[in-house]
Amino acid sequence: MDKEIETIKMGRVQSSELHENIQKGELVMSPELMKQYGDIDSGFPERIMSMTEKERLHKQQLESEQLEIKKLNAESLVNARKSASIFTIIVCLTLVGASISFIIIGRVSAGILFAVLGAIGPIVNTYYSYYSVKKVKD
Repeated sequence: MDKEIETIKMGRVQSSELHENIQKGELVMSPELMKQYGDIDSGFPERIMSMTEKERLHKQQLESEQLEIKKLNAESLVNARKSASIFTIIVCLTLVGASISFIIIGRVSAGILFAVLGAIGPIVNTYYSYYSVKKVKD
């Protein structure tokens, strides 16, 4: 009776270890355990190996898809930064043109204000670009 209980406990321990390894995507079975499964049904070891191979392929496919998504996210961020930089240059040049116009017509204080606003845009854009790219790298 004690031997039967011990065998059942050992089977549960091996089964739980097997289950944990399957969840990790690592099916590592001892030859003895494979033989025991083979004793129950001769097709079990082949089915277990097939299941392991399918699980590994599935896991690799998911990892590949995740890498592709990260790559696309990084590319879209770069494209967004380029668009923002072009927009910043256009706004900056418009403000500098307005500041020159104000200075020419005698409104020096308004011209200086527009020149300062024109200088702030590239500074903010550079700061934001640097930290958004740094965040993606991390």
